[in-house]
Amino acid sequence: TRGHLELWLNSRNAPFDNIRVRQAIFMGIDRAAGIKVMQDGHGSAGFMFAPGSAWELDDATGCAIPSWCPADDPAARRAEAKAILDEEGFDYDRTYLFTVESDAQVVGRATFVQEQLRLLGIKTDFDLLETIALRAQEQGGTWGDIMPSNATMAADDPIAGLGGYHRCASS
Repeated sequence: TRGHLELWLNSRNAPFDNIRVRQAIFMGIDRAAGIKVMQDGHGSAGFMFAPGSAWELDDATGCAIPSWCPADDPAARRAEAKAILDEEGFDYDRTYLFTVESDAQVVGRATFVQEQLRLLGIKTDFDLLETIALRAQEQGGTWGDIMPSNATMAADDPIAGLGGYHRCASS
């Protein structure tokens, strides 16, 4: 595998500009199933940095982030997530654009996420892009509503990998 899966929700686009909607969506994704399906069970629900690295976050710190740790009862957590989406007036009739790099591993991982979203009642359509076109949309902020990505975090130098998370959206 090439690193970990990132999942971006475009906060420039409603309803993803609502933090409760974003949190509910992440609550509804079964991380343990993701490890089993996407990594053949060989992985962990780490907290951005590789487990066992000098920069690892412990479970208490990582699990303090809502929905970050795998749920003991994924169905109950998914029901809780759906209740939050309902409270926020989520539009289940709309189909959301899922911008996906046309890379076999990314498409496979995105398909898993698409199914997890379907279990929440969220409809998506893939917009499959070649890498150069995807990077242009990613850097310009013009991608759709949802975007998965493969990423690698350098365990010995987090600054090498964190630059992409801290870029400025100004013009």
